[in-house]
Amino acid sequence: HVLATKLCQKLSEVRRNNTLPYLRPDGKTQVTVEYKDENGAMRPQRVHTIVISTQHDEKVTLEQLKKDLVEHVIKPTVPEKYWDDRVVLHLNPSGSFIHGGPQGDAGLTG
Repeated sequence: HVLATKLCQKLSEVRRNNTLPYLRPDGKTQVTVEYKDENGAMRPQRVHTIVISTQHDEKVTLEQLKKDLVEHVIKPTVPEKYWDDRVVLHLNPSGSFIHGGPQGDAGLTG
């Protein structure tokens, strides 16, 4: 929960400070973390998967968006000790996300 929230905050930050001026306000994140039981205390070991879907303008390519999300959102947010070469990234996995908010969906799933 903490890492997903921090990723959302970083998305807003890089949009507002014009680091990534093509981002728009609708975005979602999910982080899966592997834990290890150490004498009854569950301790995070590594990030397994990161999902980010973020609204953007139509001029940016998906390739550029993914590169920028790793460089400006994920790497500065996820502590290095939890990052390895096995992290699975799903960045805008459904493709372009031009229309967000109530115009983009009805809020229903399934």
